[in-house]
Amino acid sequence: MKLARPLIPTILVSALALPVFSVEHTSLSALPLEAYNIDLSQTSVSGISSGGFMTVQMHAAHADNIVGIGVFAGGPYECAGTSGQLSNVDTAMNTCMAGKADAGEAIKRLKQAAAADSIDPVESQQSDKIWLYSGYNDGVVKQPTMDALDNYYRKLVDEGNVYYRDNQDAGHAQIVDNSHGQECVLNGGDFINNCHLDGAGQILEFIYGDLNPKNAEDLSGEIMAFDQSIYFAGNSNAVMADTAYVYVPEACAKGDACRLHIAFHGCLQNAESIGDNFYRYAGYNEWADTNNVVVLYPQTTQTGQIYIPDTPFNPKGCWDWWGFTDPGALNANYATRSSIQIKAVWAMATQLASGFNQAAGRSENTTTTTPLTLDAADASDNAVSLVWNAQSGGEYQITVSEDPAGEFTPVNKEPIKTSSYSVTGLQPSTSYYFKLARIDGSKTESDVVSIATGNPAPECDPWYGTLTQHILAGRAYLAWGTILATGSNDYLGLAFQANTADATLLKTAALTYEKGNCPENTKN
Repeated sequence: MKLARPLIPTILVSALALPVFSVEHTSLSALPLEAYNIDLSQTSVSGISSGGFMTVQMHAAHADNIVGIGVFAGGPYECAGTSGQLSNVDTAMNTCMAGKADAGEAIKRLKQAAAADSIDPVESQQSDKIWLYSGYNDGVVKQPTMDALDNYYRKLVDEGNVYYRDNQDAGHAQIVDNSHGQECVLNGGDFINNCHLDGAGQILEFIYGDLNPKNAEDLSGEIMAFDQSIYFAGNSNAVMADTAYVYVPEACAKGDACRLHIAFHGCLQNAESIGDNFYRYAGYNEWADTNNVVVLYPQTTQTGQIYIPDTPFNPKGCWDWWGFTDPGALNANYATRSSIQIKAVWAMATQLASGFNQAAGRSENTTTTTPLTLDAADASDNAVSLVWNAQSGGEYQITVSEDPAGEFTPVNKEPIKTSSYSVTGLQPSTSYYFKLARIDGSKTESDVVSIATGNPAPECDPWYGTLTQHILAGRAYLAWGTILATGSNDYLGLAFQANTADATLLKTAALTYEKGNCPENTKN
């Protein structure tokens, strides 16, 4: 295959193709991973960027035990292809990250993998809950690729099981509602952005239903380091760190029935790159603490900056979504159960759940007298996420109105037997009112809740990267020792900063780029 540029320069490979920095990180003492009273069949998974792609792969591989996922800035299954590291990296960069992912092709590959028994049956995903997020300032994984992931899952799961938030002005990031995140619109940094949206909480509630409020004070449990290397037998092709982390609430440590959430960091977000910022501040632990959820934070490591044929090349510490862990293979298995990374992480999950006591499982809400509590958790420009305190065996009907005193019409065609629902097809900038009723005997009904949809995302085409990347892609050029944006001539930096400085550029016309962020969406 011939390309107009080198196939694997270090500046092009990662799903966060950025300058490489490392931080001095004092690890917690790594101990063996313990066993807890966890029901593995209630596992959920989430991830950002390469971790988002890995989340989709993990879901496919172990759908029999996974009940829901959350993805920030990822893409469809095997988006990069199956031809091996050299071919796939070009597809990853110039198709998947560039916003050209194909949902239909991904489903075709998913079904082929299931037919070969390389992953769990596709039908095992049907009842799962899917929460998706893409900020319109994301200049790393372009929003049309997340649009393709939305389309992919709507073809796979039941109606109402996919919620997609795509109208917020976020950059490429894990979305949080805490002071540890940077400004929402930014790309770069630690890729943790404060957008005043609790992404972790939104994911967990959409998957598991209305939860106890998160712990905003000191947590009851602790973050523990453990020896991850035994789960990949020291195989350097895994490109995984020796140490990973797990948050265990006090109740879970004491033997109470718990569930497991696996949180995949993105490229340049492992402990080697940003210390404890992801596994401590991504937002999961506060919800886990009050809802008996153990959170597993597996960790990658980095390879060197120089590509060596037939060896893994992962200088940004990404999760494998293009085949670098199987570098010499013509048919890479990175997205299957036999993937060295997927196998290792699932072995960790299995170990955590090895203390499961089925007789002392989680208590289900079986009473029919408990008041129904409906919560309008979030709204995009055309959808609303609803969650509630479902009762075991309950069947539910959602009704909606644009007038709290007017007629409420049914939303769902079939009874809902779960604890969340995504209402789609709504109008932008409109207030809606919802009611929930149990319809299988008790006839209990919730109070009316209201929420307003936001504005659609503005038309915008952001591109983020180092100044060298912008030059190679034609978005910037060198002139007398300075670097300027193509077309607009906006000043970006000095020539010696090309490999270290980064910028977000907006494509405003053919061959014209401007420095800056997308125009503000005043109601998002």
